Amino acid sequence: ASPDVVEHARFAFELAVAAVAAGHDAVLFGLGDGAYLADARLGRGRQAGIVKEVREYLEKQAADTAAGVATGAGRLEVLTCSLSAEERGLEGAELISGARVSSTVQLGRLVAQSDRSVFLVP
Repeated sequence: ASPDVVEHARFAFELAVAAVAAGHDAVLFGLGDGAYLADARLGRGRQAGIVKEVREYLEKQAADTAAGVATGAGRLEVLTCSLSAEERGLEGAELISGARVSSTVQLGRLVAQSDRSVFLVP
């Protein structure tokens, strides 16, 4: 989320975490300014808190998986759109651990394979 709409990123993240806690797999796909959600360089300002929360969540999820901890929860995947990242000067930027660059083609596949999709647009 852009610096001015951090609350949108927080809402999307909390919604995804709630779905995961209920046993569903969830994907946060950073499209547009949502691409900033996976930018590891954001250590200051209004975005720092939500980026840190997402990073810590993904790190804990990876550690639990590596340790064989069965949580009964689903999994969260964080993707960022390559076109959106490029338009915002994030191309080649370091992403938070566990996030990866994707494409709008992949987003289309995710939507086609999902039983539900939620899109948050400011």
